[in-house]
Amino acid sequence: MICTLFVTATSLSLSGQIIGIKDGDTIVLLTDDNRQIVIRLSGIDCPEKNQPFGTKAKQFTSNLVYGKRVCVQTQSRDRYGRTIGTVYLPDGRILNNELVSSGYAWHYEHYSKDTTLQRLQQEAKKAQRGLWSDSNAVAPWDFRHHDKSSASGPPVVNYKTVTDVSTYIIYNTETGKYHAPTCRWAAQCSDNCISISLKVALRRGGIPCKVCYGTHKK
Repeated sequence: MICTLFVTATSLSLSGQIIGIKDGDTIVLLTDDNRQIVIRLSGIDCPEKNQPFGTKAKQFTSNLVYGKRVCVQTQSRDRYGRTIGTVYLPDGRILNNELVSSGYAWHYEHYSKDTTLQRLQQEAKKAQRGLWSDSNAVAPWDFRHHDKSSASGPPVVNYKTVTDVSTYIIYNTETGKYHAPTCRWAAQCSDNCISISLKVALRRGGIPCKVCYGTHKK
């Protein structure tokens, strides 16, 4: 794969092999001159790892680029030192667009006015692809804000002290968190959630939700 190298005041074209997948929108590029660069895909935001579809978004990205040569049109760096860019696949498709089109990423409208990403998101939402199959899907930036605002955390409960096996909660098999059935986060947990007794959830090492605290009071 040949990339056309061009340099402007804010943009550089890089080429190399993808050697790491941190999550759906963050990958590691090994450049042709043997540098490792963390690439944050521009204009999009994938679900967090502990959100529904977070794992699937990461796998989708891995299937498309891991071990393959790509071109990256860079834009800038973020506050974490990651290079922001658009990733071109060997067949010419754009990874950023593919994630949004397949319903594994949101168009990050706060930072991007890309009309193509806007259109692809509208189409994915209409077709209920990926995360859009959940009518209560939470944008990752809202999810991150929720986590930061709940930093105090829920109490730790020993399952051996719980005797009520008739209390059922919503348990996320991917994250290990459990919610009261009436919790708003339980309503958004559709991809990996099951209804089990509180005692069983605690035996599995379940972690109470930071909003509803499962069935426990703070």
